[in-house]
Amino acid sequence: MSLVRITKDLSLEEVHRGTVDPINVYTRLVDAWIFEPAKQMTKNYPNETDHGMALLALLLLYFEPHGQFLTGKSSKGQSKHTFCTAFNAFRTYLSEHAKIPPETNELSPESFYKWARCGLFHSGRMSSELLVDALGISTSCLAKNPILGGWLVNPWQLLVHLRNYNEAYGLKLIKADTNDRLRTNFLQTYQALVKEPADHFNTLQSKWLEA
Repeated sequence: MSLVRITKDLSLEEVHRGTVDPINVYTRLVDAWIFEPAKQMTKNYPNETDHGMALLALLLLYFEPHGQFLTGKSSKGQSKHTFCTAFNAFRTYLSEHAKIPPETNELSPESFYKWARCGLFHSGRMSSELLVDALGISTSCLAKNPILGGWLVNPWQLLVHLRNYNEAYGLKLIKADTNDRLRTNFLQTYQALVKEPADHFNTLQSKWLEA
């Protein structure tokens, strides 16, 4: 019996024992904790857009942890840098697949971090420089605001592209040589963020069951 679980069908004991591939664990974790709950908020889109802020806030949770997987380093004391590293990787993916207009490269990751993450998580609001595109003014997940200036973010489109990006990231890891830096960094962060907590909880659970 496993008392602590990552998802309903994935226990920390399985992670501790290494019976599930780390890439599979990561994918299932992100899907269950971020993408699937986010998808629930898009069911009535475009007729219902009142949940745009909540949807964006949830999707922003993806970037800082992902930055740690990309770099193999902790984000402690480096929250903005780690977030921006992941945002840059995602934006590069969007540009390579022609999913955002070229002028989006003018948007600095640091500004996006300040307006979106800091604005929502610290102040409970968006900056006037970055607004949720609830009216569907742009067909892109990120675009210049043609009416008020600044930028528009469409979290409904953002969810679609983030899921595609994360799938492409996972496929790169699967295909990568074991000495590839991307995979090495992934495994270092997996050890710190997933495996070590799983080992810790497994020890506590074993003691509880023996008591």
